[in-house]
Amino acid sequence: MRRLGLGRNLGSLAVQVALRTQTFAMVAAELGPAEAHSRLLRQVAETAPRHQDAWDRNLAAAHLEHLQPEQLASIAELGPRSPHFQTLLTSQDAIGRSMQARSGQLLQDIVAEIIGALFRQIVPR
Repeated sequence: MRRLGLGRNLGSLAVQVALRTQTFAMVAAELGPAEAHSRLLRQVAETAPRHQDAWDRNLAAAHLEHLQPEQLASIAELGPRSPHFQTLLTSQDAIGRSMQARSGQLLQDIVAEIIGALFRQIVPR
């Protein structure tokens, strides 16, 4: 999965979810939107890599629900030239649903960790 770059969206997904939280709105109100966003990006860069292996395992399992190991190996080796690449493309919605079912809680936990760290930055000690 890493070879295909398929798990690289973890950080951007975490940012998207975090931006929609009430806690982020509180942080932005305290620090200003630009500073809050900057700190959010730094916190995501620090936090997401610690969870990347779990994310990648879930991503691989989601793909294996819909594609055979040989197909994935061919896609990893040949990319769009693989005879199985179209199968991957037509399976994306189903793979996405599988990934959401497997990793929804993981993403929530990551965002909670990120948002908690941001909130602690504005709470007086």
